[in-house]
Amino acid sequence: MRGPHAAAGHERLLCNARRACNHARVQRKASRWRCLWSALLVSLCLLTAASARAQIYPDPDKPDKPQGPAPASKKALEAERQKRIALERRAEAMAKRIAEIERRARRDRRHIGRALARPPLAGFANGNFFVRSRDDWFRLTPSLRLQIDAYFYAPDFDKPGQPGATLLVRRARPELFGHLFGGRVQFMLAGEFAELPNGRPATDVFLIFNVHRDYARIQVGQFDLPFTLENRTSDRYIPFLERSFVVRNLGTATKEPGLMLSGSHPQRLLYYSLGIFNGAGINMRDFDDHFDVVGRLFVRPLATSTVLFNRVQLGGSFSWGERHLNNSAYVGGAVPNGGGWLNTPSQYNFFRTVYSGADGNGTKLGVVPEGTIVRGAVELNVPVGRFVARSEYIYQRSDVNENILDRAAPLRVGGSLEAHGVYGQIAFWPLGNPDILPDPGVQSAPMFDASGDAPESDFHLELVARFDYVWAQYVAGVDAAPHALGASQVAGTYKVWDLALGVNLWWTRHVRLSINYVYHHIDGGLGVQLPATDQRFVQELSARAALAL
Repeated sequence: MRGPHAAAGHERLLCNARRACNHARVQRKASRWRCLWSALLVSLCLLTAASARAQIYPDPDKPDKPQGPAPASKKALEAERQKRIALERRAEAMAKRIAEIERRARRDRRHIGRALARPPLAGFANGNFFVRSRDDWFRLTPSLRLQIDAYFYAPDFDKPGQPGATLLVRRARPELFGHLFGGRVQFMLAGEFAELPNGRPATDVFLIFNVHRDYARIQVGQFDLPFTLENRTSDRYIPFLERSFVVRNLGTATKEPGLMLSGSHPQRLLYYSLGIFNGAGINMRDFDDHFDVVGRLFVRPLATSTVLFNRVQLGGSFSWGERHLNNSAYVGGAVPNGGGWLNTPSQYNFFRTVYSGADGNGTKLGVVPEGTIVRGAVELNVPVGRFVARSEYIYQRSDVNENILDRAAPLRVGGSLEAHGVYGQIAFWPLGNPDILPDPGVQSAPMFDASGDAPESDFHLELVARFDYVWAQYVAGVDAAPHALGASQVAGTYKVWDLALGVNLWWTRHVRLSINYVYHHIDGGLGVQLPATDQRFVQELSARAALAL
């Protein structure tokens, strides 16, 4: 017999069983509805996909179902097809027409590009004015060089005829460059209207025949000799008002009539020049039948690289010549200026090469070249960023006589004049760019370049310092015959050094304002000319306003 607790437990079990059966029925019913809705959704997706596929990829075997309310007749369908064919043909014709228009547009663009690339017949390009023919067969480039200077000295000179404070027009040169036959021939014609060299106005007058644009050029006429870097740098762009003391006095004449062959690597990896010249100076005929041979060579070993020192330049020059019976007082490389040598930028001479004999009659005696003249030079130019360092060394030896100038008769024969000179120079550009100036040491007629442009229009400031030293020794020859004119008054050793400071304000490379200070010191033999008694130095302060077109 079971008690009341057993009956209650039995009832709870039955209740739980019924609750579990009801839950199972609900779950089964929900599962059936879920399956039904899933089937409906799958069917709907399949129908949608089939409809989309039928629209995108219609069956080619089945004709399109008419969209209108009634099917069209065969005649209407044929008309519609013909209309589509006509439209397709019109589209093809339109496409061909568009292609033709595009082809003509490309041709017109090429013609317009060529017309825009072709420079005008006259104007200003790459820093030069120009006038040219339509086919570019002939080109003219007018130019102008104008330099107005002022000189001051301290202390003042104390003898008549010595220089004093002054203003002067140093150079006034109209110039004309030309290119003929597409650049195969170049020429330059320039004249001086300020200080006439040897009484004649011609300065640069030459022709250049470009056998090869880079490697072989033949130049004939009067032009700067290929001796030293500075002599082949135009005075438009040298850092001081005049060339260095060493180059002006120990080098060759600046310009002479001659014939020269020159050429260079396109990137200036190498440059050479070799020529023959009269040897008598600017605007002068040869005194005898002997020409001077002058040559120069420089290299830029890193020119084809992109390193910092790719424009470093190292080179050398030589000059060899003979002088006979010319009876002209020795002036070294300077322009003749009254019988003197070792002169300052303002043409004051430290070394007298003409003097009066001791006979008391004012007989003029002069040191004249007679025999061989040999010169050699070494050059170094190092541009690095805003700094440009430069140095040149020159050696010279000349056979000389002392003549009685009035009679062209030798008084002393077999003398010699030997000299060494060196200068070092450094320039710094705190404002602007040193590349506005052309490469030093390479002079050529300006080449018209349509792709070029005028130099930068900003202001550029250049600060420069230079030191020169010259040692020269004159040994007088032996007497050619007995005379009463006394011993040589100019034999001896001469030492000159100077320190120069300069400031250049460039407005492009065409306009320049410059101030120079030069301190010269002289120690020498009997022929030295001192500014005043026991005064062995000269201070020059100079300024220049210059225009170079």
